[in-house]
Amino acid sequence: MQDSNDSPSAQRVRWMLIATTDRSRLLGIVEAVGLRLPWCVSDDTSGFRRVTGTCPVVMGRRTYMSLGGPLPGRLNLVLTRRRGFASEGVVVAHDAAAVRQVLHRDGACGPPDAFLVGGAVVFGQFLPEARQLHLTEAGRTFDGNCIFARFARGGSGRVGWRQAERERRFLDQGFEYSFVRYERRRTEELQGSRSPAY
Repeated sequence: MQDSNDSPSAQRVRWMLIATTDRSRLLGIVEAVGLRLPWCVSDDTSGFRRVTGTCPVVMGRRTYMSLGGPLPGRLNLVLTRRRGFASEGVVVAHDAAAVRQVLHRDGACGPPDAFLVGGAVVFGQFLPEARQLHLTEAGRTFDGNCIFARFARGGSGRVGWRQAERERRFLDQGFEYSFVRYERRRTEELQGSRSPAY
């Protein structure tokens, strides 16, 4: 008998990524106690809540430590290789398959939307499966050591992602930032963008 967690429906989680980056795709500075951001975007927290709602969030251990505790009102999944790690209010998973199993169980009435909130390793691991990227893009470059994965962006040609929405803002420090939503281009879009053969 096939286990329900091994069925095809267990894999149909709608992955979304949400992050803040600078012009060089910097995510922040990795420290012993977690990830530190070298900037402060006052609208970022309210934007995070608006976009993610009560959807499950998946994060690495350092990202969780930097938050200081679980995000309220939703399932918090921490992906870590540390077998002894435990924390109140979160579900700990040690590989991507375990993450999918938990989300399938939690979304028994249908595939859940789940947000990947960091860090770089988690983003890189799930980016190939993601449907949307929600990025706060700072309009300058900072110093740091944690970099967001590369992804092909653009609105035409054989590109994996297209910009669906951009809202520009300005910080008090004098530089621009934008809330940007990218959507993965469907296979039929990619096929349709190719030049016809004559």
